[in-house]
Amino acid sequence: MAIAKVGSTDQVNIVIQFDRYPGNSAYGGWPITHRFFLTRGMEPTEANAITEWGDGQGGGREVDMSDPDVLRDFIKWAVRNYPAKRYALIVADHGFGWKGLAIDNTNYQRTMSLKQLRQAIEESHVHFDLLSLDACLMQMVEVAHELWYAGIHILVGSEAGGRTWPYAEILQSIMQKPGMSAEEIGETIVDRYISSHPEYTDITLSVVKLRRVKALTAAVKELSLAILNDFPLQVVKDRATAVMEGINHAVLYKKNALDWESAGGISVYFPEVYPMAALPPELQFFYKSQIVSFAGDALWHDLLASSYDSSSKPSLYARMLVEIRNNMKTFDPDKVDLYDLCNCIVNYPAP
Repeated sequence: MAIAKVGSTDQVNIVIQFDRYPGNSAYGGWPITHRFFLTRGMEPTEANAITEWGDGQGGGREVDMSDPDVLRDFIKWAVRNYPAKRYALIVADHGFGWKGLAIDNTNYQRTMSLKQLRQAIEESHVHFDLLSLDACLMQMVEVAHELWYAGIHILVGSEAGGRTWPYAEILQSIMQKPGMSAEEIGETIVDRYISSHPEYTDITLSVVKLRRVKALTAAVKELSLAILNDFPLQVVKDRATAVMEGINHAVLYKKNALDWESAGGISVYFPEVYPMAALPPELQFFYKSQIVSFAGDALWHDLLASSYDSSSKPSLYARMLVEIRNNMKTFDPDKVDLYDLCNCIVNYPAP
């Protein structure tokens, strides 16, 4: 952004909270957290940082970027000092899907959970037209389900591992058309991101309308109920089709590189299945509604657990899920494309 001389205008404010860790020598080597009001050509040096955060503690200091209170306070400060008619938030760091994002390496490598991200946004009392998660593996149905509670309109993220976002190009596009809708900004981010990495074949990015995720979760719950209660196979297939339709309705725009041409734009947790084996520790102890709401709201935890059949003769659906999951291509060892999963169920042969 500094090299491209992108900065705020009289119609667009760009406000940044930027944390670094010791050992980085660029721009003076400062190792703490600073806030910047980005102007054209500004470099992220301490001399250009904002010296007063309005909380009685001065300006730049070390903070835990995984702490939801830190994110909430930054949002409230930015809105108070740089008010606008519409707001967008980008959270950029490492991501782990339903397990959270934003590691702070100078604070015991703590990570912000989905519920904490939701908490920070809700407690800021700011409506975001757009939230972009510049972090790996975050475009999961679990993430979208958690965040629709926070009243966000549009969510942008990747099902796959991520690459550097071309912020200068993205912001230049917004500056040229500051009145563009959140949907248009989302599409711009996707287009600029994919076109900036022609050498990578394993990247994805999609735009999700969060108010439509509630219906998608309901469709997934109906599929879970059909499988858990041994409904006829055709009923299960019909409900898988309904989930696919829900994905098409919720995912407004997507682009995938060659390796993921058929990806539907939103993934789901599904670890590899070993029938008659103990539940994976993550599924048993962490993938539950206290940590990720979707696990309970869509009965997805129970559906996955049913695949680990302890009997000598696993049910049709346990066998189906084992065969489908263990033959699927995965974004990560425990993340698969939800559309692809349901498509495999629809095409599963009758016994």
